Parts: sequence; C-alpha cells; structure tokens
Amino acid sequence: GITDNKPQAVQKHIDLKLELPEQALPDVLADNIRIHEVVNNLINNAITYTKEGGKVTVSAKVVGSEVITFVADNGPGIPKDAISHLFTKFFRVSGALEQGSKGTGLGLYISKSIIDLHHGKIWVESELGKGSTFYFSLPIAQGRTTPTIAQLHSTPA
Repeated sequence: GITDNKPQAVQKHIDLKLELPEQALPDVLADNIRIHEVVNNLINNAITYTKEGGKVTVSAKVVGSEVITFVADNGPGIPKDAISHLFTKFFRVSGALEQGSKGTGLGLYISKSIIDLHHGKIWVESELGKGSTFYFSLPIAQGRTTPTIAQLHSTPA
C-alpha cells in the first residue's frame, strides 16, 4: 500500500509513514490481495484529500482478538453529517472536499464489502480542520490457515 502510493505522496510533499509496533503482528484471517486493495484505497484517499506538505500515517495494533489497521491524515476532515453515508454506494462528500477529486464514490463501498466478507469492521473518526482516521479490524487467525475468497463467501457449516 505504502509503496504503491509513494509517488503521489512525493509529488504532493506528503509525509507518508508506516508505523508498526515493535512486536510482530499476528496473522489475520484475510485474503491478501483484497486487504491490500482496502489499504491502498484508504492511503490513496488520505493523500488525495490532504493538502501539500501534509502527513499520512499507516499503523496497526492488536486489540483483543483482532488486528486494527488505521490510516490517519491531517486533511480537512469530514463533515459529521457525511460520516454515516461514507461507505454507501456512489456517495461523494460534496463541496470543498471533492474539488479536484475524480473518485467514483465506490472505493469506500467496495472496501466495506471486503471487510464485511472478512467478518471485520470498518469505520472513521474525523474532525473538521484536523483530519480523519479510517480504521478496519480483522479477526486474528488462531491456528487456522488463510482463507480464499471462495471460502469467505461460503457460510460456515
């Protein structure tokens, strides 16, 4: 995710950082390609909506039986009334935030669909003028192998 978005960050002079805990994170029950897509989308959004010279930080931590990954920015923040609609299909935050954005309004919707399939959660905390942090949680794999998308689609017996 970081590598894919580095050129865009460099271009906008955005400080893009990965901050991981010293202890190795446990494996999660996840399809790597799909989760990479989610991380990529969140980083890309953060860079897009953060002004030149801003900061985007990607981090993860263990909370209970889940790994929570988060992408924080110091962009303009998201209006409170828009937050509940962010993960719906084709929703775009109107006004100042969408200037220059070529988004389809599908990125967060797709990300939520992927996280839902993994039995995780995705949410955002934001303050206008201060920035936004997008979080998603995934269950820790306890002695189980990484599932395929087909397995994730099938309901447990």
